[in-house]
Amino acid sequence: MSYTIVDELAASQQLMAAMIRLSADDNSARVGAWSLRDIAAHLAASEREAFEPRIRAIASGENPKFGIYSNDDTDFYLQIALDHDRDHLRGLERIASELAR
Repeated sequence: MSYTIVDELAASQQLMAAMIRLSADDNSARVGAWSLRDIAAHLAASEREAFEPRIRAIASGENPKFGIYSNDDTDFYLQIALDHDRDHLRGLERIASELAR
């Protein structure tokens, strides 16, 4: 497993948490129809219910399925988690830049 992607995932999650904390006091802060609380809950549920069980299964030698995807690469599930975080992070960055104006 590449430590680079693990480091990127950890950094992404830390940045995500910081962005949510920075703009949590603004009730009007939304990404589309989602409030910051919605995004935080969604990210926590995704980690707990989707990514973590599959990553643990891979670590124990299993080959779990993830919807239409196959596990052809050792870092595949980590990359999905990282891409998912980054997608939400872009929306949070827009909010932060609007609040900074």
